[in-house]
Amino acid sequence: MKRPVQALKARRPGGPGRPSVRKPARRQTLVFALSLVALMTPPALAVGHRVLHRSPATAEPVGLPALPAGWTVVSDSSQRLGPSSSTNVQTLVTSWRYRPTYAGPASVIPPGGVIIDVTLSRDQEYRGRHVNLCRTTARLPQFPARTPPLTLPSTTTATLDGAPHVKEFRVLGRYRDSYNFEVRVDIDTRRPVRPRWARAETIIRELRFPRWPALQAC
Repeated sequence: MKRPVQALKARRPGGPGRPSVRKPARRQTLVFALSLVALMTPPALAVGHRVLHRSPATAEPVGLPALPAGWTVVSDSSQRLGPSSSTNVQTLVTSWRYRPTYAGPASVIPPGGVIIDVTLSRDQEYRGRHVNLCRTTARLPQFPARTPPLTLPSTTTATLDGAPHVKEFRVLGRYRDSYNFEVRVDIDTRRPVRPRWARAETIIRELRFPRWPALQAC
C-alpha cells in the first residue's frame, strides 16, 4: 500500500470489512507530540523527596540495541493501558540527526537515509469478540504469532507514495498474546540499499520486546 510522503507511515493493513486503525493526519500529530514528550519527560518524576514511579498498568516501548553513531531516537515513550481503548506505543529511529517536525522524517529523508518504526499495540477486533485490553490483545489475522529475534524481509514492493526511491520493509506479528507489533523499515535507494538493509536488519534482530502487564483492571 502506498503512502503520502507527507505522512510518516501508512495505516495498518486491515482485514476484510475492517477499517484501518489509524489515520495519517492523526499519526502525524501523534508522532510530533510523542517526539516532544520523549525529549522532555524522565522515567520518574521527583516531587519534593518522593519519586513517583510509573503505574503498574504502563505499556513499555520496545528495547533498542546500541545504535550506530549519528542515529537518532525520535520517540520512545510509554503509554498507560485502558480496558477498552487501544494502546499504541511507538519507537521511531532515524539514521541521521533528525529534528522533529510536524511533517515527520519521511518528508526530509536524505539520500541513503533509513527510518525504523516499531509500534506495539493492544487493539480490539473490529467485528469480533471484545477482550479485556488490560490483560491481553485481540488475535488479528494480519498479526501472526512470532517469536524474536525477527528477520527483516530481503525484498519488498512497498514504497512511499510519491517517493518510489524509498522502499519499505515490513514485519507484522503478535508477541505472546500481550500485544501486536508492526516493524517498518524505510530505506532511501539513492544510495546502495544492501549495506543499509544489513545494518537495519541487525538492529531489528536485536530488538528487546517487553512483557506488558496482564491485569484484570487498569
